[in-house]
Amino acid sequence: MLDRVFCADVEGTVDGLEDLPPLNCLIYGDVLEHLRDPWSCLQRHSRWLKGGGTVLACIPNVQHWSTLLLLLQGEWPLMEEGLFDRTHLRWFTRAGVIRLMRGAGLELQTIQPRIFEPEQARAFVETLAPALPGLGIDPNCLLRGVAPLQYLVVARKP
Repeated sequence: MLDRVFCADVEGTVDGLEDLPPLNCLIYGDVLEHLRDPWSCLQRHSRWLKGGGTVLACIPNVQHWSTLLLLLQGEWPLMEEGLFDRTHLRWFTRAGVIRLMRGAGLELQTIQPRIFEPEQARAFVETLAPALPGLGIDPNCLLRGVAPLQYLVVARKP
């Protein structure tokens, strides 16, 4: 249950928060990739959390196999939604998500991959398999990176 909800420009000033007790949870559902400076924004917002408070986020994975395939084909299409949403200003891989959370002073609790079409991710890696040793890339590590479309993140303020 939510006690109070604020609708505001998350990169601006949110009136009313200075009068509230520390918050239990901040939710960023497909938001951070649309911000000019998600690093500073998350760091600033995490100060509103009480100790042990939680950040929940859903963040697209730019390392997804479909993105890499289009890049290899020389394309970066702009679309109305999805990984190539024309309103995305920032892009994250799993490692980038971890840096984002840690940079905001948060402890990562879970980073859950959301995988759709796993057989296509596997086929993508198998197609690239002959070139991977020369690039120093382990096929299993690559598969773990290219399969998730998004990451569901739970982080905690210490």
